[in-house]
Amino acid sequence: MKLTLNWLNEFLEPKINEKELLDLLEKKGIEIVNFYNYLKDFSYYLLATIVEKENNKTILKIGNEEFVIKENIPAKLGEKVGYHLKEKRLLKGSDLSFPNEVYLIFEEGVEGEKVFNYLDNLFLEVEITPNRADLFSVFGLAREIACFTNRNLILPEVNNNLYEIEEKNDIEINIEDLERCPIYIATKIIDLKIKPSPLFYQWRLFLSGLRPVNNVVDATNYTLIQFGQPLHPFDLRRIFGNKIYVRQGKKGEKIKTIDSIEREVSEKVLCIADSKRVIAIAGIIGGQNTEIIENTKEVLLECAFFSQEAIREGINFLNLRTEAARRFELGIDYENLNYFADYAANLIARWSDGKIIKERKIIKKELEKEMITLPFNYPQRILGINFSVDYLLNILKKIGGKIIKTNEKELIYQPPSWRQDLKLPIDLVEEIARYYGYENFPSFFYLKIKKIGGIQPFTAFLNNLRNFLIGRGFYEVITISLLPENIKESIQLLNPLNEKLAVLRNTLIHSLLSVIAHNHSFNNRDLRIFEIGKVYKKEKYLLALALTGNNLPINFDTKPKKVDYFDLKGIIEEIFNFLNILEIDYLLKKYPFFSSFPSIAIVYKDDEIGYLGKISENLLLPYKIEEEIFYSEIDLEKLYQYLPKEKIYQPLPIFLPIYRDLSFITEENFCAQEIINWIKKNYLSFVKEILIFDSFVGQPLPPGKRNLGIRLFFYPQERPYTKEEIEKLLNEIISSIESNFPVQLRKK
Repeated sequence: MKLTLNWLNEFLEPKINEKELLDLLEKKGIEIVNFYNYLKDFSYYLLATIVEKENNKTILKIGNEEFVIKENIPAKLGEKVGYHLKEKRLLKGSDLSFPNEVYLIFEEGVEGEKVFNYLDNLFLEVEITPNRADLFSVFGLAREIACFTNRNLILPEVNNNLYEIEEKNDIEINIEDLERCPIYIATKIIDLKIKPSPLFYQWRLFLSGLRPVNNVVDATNYTLIQFGQPLHPFDLRRIFGNKIYVRQGKKGEKIKTIDSIEREVSEKVLCIADSKRVIAIAGIIGGQNTEIIENTKEVLLECAFFSQEAIREGINFLNLRTEAARRFELGIDYENLNYFADYAANLIARWSDGKIIKERKIIKKELEKEMITLPFNYPQRILGINFSVDYLLNILKKIGGKIIKTNEKELIYQPPSWRQDLKLPIDLVEEIARYYGYENFPSFFYLKIKKIGGIQPFTAFLNNLRNFLIGRGFYEVITISLLPENIKESIQLLNPLNEKLAVLRNTLIHSLLSVIAHNHSFNNRDLRIFEIGKVYKKEKYLLALALTGNNLPINFDTKPKKVDYFDLKGIIEEIFNFLNILEIDYLLKKYPFFSSFPSIAIVYKDDEIGYLGKISENLLLPYKIEEEIFYSEIDLEKLYQYLPKEKIYQPLPIFLPIYRDLSFITEENFCAQEIINWIKKNYLSFVKEILIFDSFVGQPLPPGKRNLGIRLFFYPQERPYTKEEIEKLLNEIISSIESNFPVQLRKK
């Protein structure tokens, strides 16, 4: 919305200066788009009086000095124009981008004073949020300022006694549906003279973004910007039958609107019609067939309240949103329509030397008003500030409206007609917070870290993990936490944005599958990706890794192969080695989203911290993924807890390591990790490293059997092991394995 500081100050006592205004608007959540002095480059123009006119020259006077202008200025003697003493030139409308006047003619003003003393110069543009329809006017913004600064709000007096005459208003008003048009006021003004409106008002309309037209149209537009109430003037002599019908349009009806476009209406569009035709689209735009023209002598001034639903249907059907429609759509001050109608009629009569017929035609339906119950402890629950009852009552009275009832626990409040955004107790709490001042709320923010700019330990841990995985050829992906409503492993939102963003994830698997499917659609099939993200059943960070496609890029001397379970498990083992977490077990366990291919639980000291496996085809089907996907997920918050508190460094071995290979016959589906974990648990002081070097099935082994090759590394500490010591230790390990597992040492 655009306005001027002088215009705003007409409603405030005492007046507000520009610095206080800008600070206040910023604190109260009203965005300032522009504020500047529109006439700062025209400060040298002074008012000069026209003292003499001849055919091709005009003589001007400022004080005792006269100036001759070699052209005939279209103004009367005694009127004033802007004149630049140094440059010897007149101020033209085009200099100010003003649309109508060749020269700016001032009917009033003190000779020799600066022009901008008589034209508003401090221009303000603010961005109003759609819920605050009451601020879409100069008076509405002034009312807000008066509320916050304890200023007096001045409502201009309207005295129509000078212009009113006792005469019958014989216009007939018929409203088809009072739900869509609950209030309609028709004022008749006669004996008009159509001419330009005073320059002062034209200038204000120009700065507010409207084009000055004539005195009647400008009066309604001025009332629109000043009070936020749209009005429409009809040329009364061009209304057939002296009747007004507020009704829905009919199929096939057309109207040529004031923008010279012929528009077809429908049953969805609320129209204003006379006895023969549509003459306006209610609350949106008027028709050329009754617009104000040069020879208009009588005007019917419409001031109405059209429902928001009716206006929106018209806007959507016509694809047209005007200044009037915008205000009706958001809501107007329906209780003060009589005042707005009288104010606009007064302007029209004053500027056009017209007469107002005292009898108004008013049709009005009583409207049900909102009632809000506010418990006295509710603001404290929301804002954390204990407000006294008197303080709350004082704020609500300043906002306007009525306190209907109070008791020990709560009050019942009726919002004013201009605050249609106040419907719930939380809306009142917001107003209380704005009045109290957001800047006055205590801040509980403090830095937990010792140095400004430092990184939290957990964040540093995540960054180190990211860098490690990127160094291993992985790409990090970042996805949103919302998933489609058909995902089962999720938390349903009460008020989802849409069906594709309807649930919060409880696992990262669907997020990564969406990324993989997107890449496959671009034929990018060899993927090594990871994500560090939050899940929400129990809010925590997870690490998800996924492998698919080939394990190596195409190369002339290396034949790539498809990634498999062991590629992913190797990466997992590298992560734990990097973090120095060594006592990790990999145990067989079934998961619903993995295939029958062995799926593994990752366990640290009997605590499951993750899992890995091949994603089942049933889960891949909705994503149209045909490739095998190997996936792992690790609980990073558990992992962070198990990080060693300090790093322990060991000296390099003095003696050469000794290794021995063992070959066992096992069942085909036996988990080799169980043997590895057993050796680590019982012989860690001797055996420092264990490798699986061989695994095969088939001939010459019996059906259902597997050959498992294990290499054990012995690192002597104080002295080299003798052959006998190694043999004894090896036999002990073999005997222990055969006793505790269904395996048998394979003989040569």
